[in-house]
Amino acid sequence: MVRLKAEKNPLNDLTVARGHGYNSEAREAWSGEQLALREQLPDLFRPGSYVRFYDYGMQYPAKFPYLSATQRETADVILFHHHGADDTQYLNGYPEGSGVNLSIDNVKRYLRSKIVTAYERKKDVEKTKQDYSRSLGVPVAWMEDALDPEVMAQDSLFNARMDIHLSDIHALRPNARFVMFDACFNGSFHLEDCIADAYIFGEGNTVVTQGNTVNTIQDKWPDEYLGVLACGVRIGQWARHVHFLETHIIGDPTYRFANTGDSRLDLNKILVKEKKNVALWHRMLKHPLPDVQAMALRKLFENQDKGLDLLLQSVYRSSPYGVVRMECLKLLYEMNSPVLFEILPLAVDDSYELVRRFAVIYAGKTGADEAIPAVVRSLLNDRLSARVNYQAREAAGLLNPDKMLAEIQKQTTEGAYWVDETDLLKALTTLIQRGAASWENNIAVVLNKTSKAKDKRFEIGRHRNQNYARSVEPLITFMLDASQDMDLRIRTVEALSWYNHSVKRPEIIAACEKLIAANENSRLVDEAVKTKNRLID
Repeated sequence: MVRLKAEKNPLNDLTVARGHGYNSEAREAWSGEQLALREQLPDLFRPGSYVRFYDYGMQYPAKFPYLSATQRETADVILFHHHGADDTQYLNGYPEGSGVNLSIDNVKRYLRSKIVTAYERKKDVEKTKQDYSRSLGVPVAWMEDALDPEVMAQDSLFNARMDIHLSDIHALRPNARFVMFDACFNGSFHLEDCIADAYIFGEGNTVVTQGNTVNTIQDKWPDEYLGVLACGVRIGQWARHVHFLETHIIGDPTYRFANTGDSRLDLNKILVKEKKNVALWHRMLKHPLPDVQAMALRKLFENQDKGLDLLLQSVYRSSPYGVVRMECLKLLYEMNSPVLFEILPLAVDDSYELVRRFAVIYAGKTGADEAIPAVVRSLLNDRLSARVNYQAREAAGLLNPDKMLAEIQKQTTEGAYWVDETDLLKALTTLIQRGAASWENNIAVVLNKTSKAKDKRFEIGRHRNQNYARSVEPLITFMLDASQDMDLRIRTVEALSWYNHSVKRPEIIAACEKLIAANENSRLVDEAVKTKNRLID
């Protein structure tokens, strides 16, 4: 460790590797990250440096080139994006392709796995075969060799090659100084062993890792401020600004790369001793490195700089850097600034995929009618960006359905350039109508006094993640109703605390104040105080 920290090693060797089924599988998300990293770490893209972007489909299985990348003596940083478990980095599914024989092989492999599972669980194997034959329309012959010891051994070896397991890492010499696991569970340090630990405690040169102990959300910004690492910022200092509750540094948080970004700038010192120096952070907005600018905006936000929302609007409109624009959008959202609604129409058309994705996420979370035109524009014009379109469809369900339908009709009439306009309009209309029906069923269960308590608990809990603005009024009525079950009323108050970016915050705060003043039940009052404070903060 002492030897490695004394190396003054520059960050000039980076590998990014993605697994199947994760958000980076969306092609525009993947290409957007590459463009962003070029902004954040410009020296990496000059002659003499090493950058590679590995996709799980480049070679099957992907684990061998991925593991080889971690063993390169000069490796500095590896960013993994994939699904994970405490003991597994999930990289591949079955081989992808359109060939008939390949498809048949994949189906046979799938069926054999189901038969083996049935056998291990002491279920009727012959019945299981007949059930799959009937439901999938496949011959029973495709499953006859499922329990053949030789076939089982071949399948086991095949499955083991699809992913990286603890045993693979234990046999390895990981050398990348810093490894990020943008994955669930890989950082489960509380267990006897986990993926992140295996990289650290191997015989190689890996000094520090970042991983998650439990599930982690897919749509986040894992590379935020990553460029400051090239300015010599310690991994732990960087982590303080980006971590979620489940994210942890495992290894030496004091490790840092040599400062090749700006030798005159000691960001480690400034981030600690000058964190409240507003004038300094204003000057840092002129720094040539985008992530230093983004960090300056973050510090102005932390210092509640006067007029920051207008500054963020100006910077968003003028910055050529996607990561800076993303920071502006994020901070406007965190501030609950009405200026956000002036930026959203630009953000849903931004060249940086992550900006477009978060624009529709933020629009849905606010529940504001002002956000509807931006969401509809995204639904109509960004259908091929998989994660953006997914989040736009989610946001659409949170917004006023009648106004959504009217805006869809308005924009399709004004645009009139879609070749499949009839089908598109039908699909979006169905999306909104189904979402409206789902909400009506949801709220009906809550308000119906004959509904089962467990069903009410479930439907109330849904509002933590699905912040329907139109739910606020009936939920407030429910929580103020003294005839309702006390535990359910408390759960409703807690669920509304998740509306911290909703335009309905004032109504929720006022309702909480009524509960506090009434002083009907100590537990109810305590929850109301917590919800009020969270929405005010």
